[in-house]
Amino acid sequence: MEALDYRQKPICELTPHEVGRLGEDIATAFLESKGYEILDRNWRCSQGEADIVCRDKDEHVLVEVKTRTLLPQQGLEVYPEVAVDAAKLTRYANMRMAYQSLFEFPPNVRLDVIAITLEEGEERRAHVRYLRGISLQEVS
Repeated sequence: MEALDYRQKPICELTPHEVGRLGEDIATAFLESKGYEILDRNWRCSQGEADIVCRDKDEHVLVEVKTRTLLPQQGLEVYPEVAVDAAKLTRYANMRMAYQSLFEFPPNVRLDVIAITLEEGEERRAHVRYLRGISLQEVS
């Protein structure tokens, strides 16, 4: 028997890894719909991993994607972006410097967060919250 593609499974049957991959797929499609050029997914350096690297006009953007599920029996509001804490932002600041070091003329680089809540009901829904230009000062 062939396994179901993670994009077709009911949300309650997704593994945490599949939830994350689905969130990154949704975030990528969201960014592309806004005119962003996707440069890389799961970009790694010694400082960590950026889920998505893209270009927004003359800026490069490191995107952290946080995805959570909301099942009918939970009935609570879910805010995945709260998982982007000061330690995560510090890693992204270091990744930004590592990323800029790859270029002879370093681009402007910002950090964005895309928070996705997957909801199962009569049909699957994805609620997307886009936080543009996150900085360390916002969590201090």
